[in-house]
Amino acid sequence: MNDDHPRVVIVDDDLEIRNLLEDYLKTLGYKTTTFPSPIETIEDMHSGLLHQEIEGLSFPIIISDYVMPKMDGITFNEKVHKEFPQIPIILLTAFGTQETTKSATESGIFQVIKKPFDLSDVKSAVSKAEEHLKPRCRNCEGCSKNG
Repeated sequence: MNDDHPRVVIVDDDLEIRNLLEDYLKTLGYKTTTFPSPIETIEDMHSGLLHQEIEGLSFPIIISDYVMPKMDGITFNEKVHKEFPQIPIILLTAFGTQETTKSATESGIFQVIKKPFDLSDVKSAVSKAEEHLKPRCRNCEGCSKNG
């Protein structure tokens, strides 16, 4: 695993999707954590491994399904962003209508990926989210910290 990469948290009630994304992202060098529900993810953000990393200012990237029991991906995004607005959340959805995409982006979703998805789309979205998390040096234009 590459310690330079942020952790990618995969939230999906479908075990096959969780396993597919976890295996793929690990081949790219990402640390991953998976949860079958948004509720378990939020609990871990308050008391588990994610809590420890967030307290150390190491923010994860979250990939979340849209339709899940008890809480959908947009509601999950809103709950996460109330406390941790800097965490980018990528939403996977089989309901890729313009209305869903608009609602998702208005709620602060970083990117929407329509199902069925290509793994290259996941790689691209995670890379963009990783760039979004990198700190920027605002004091100088040529600074190497500007990535």
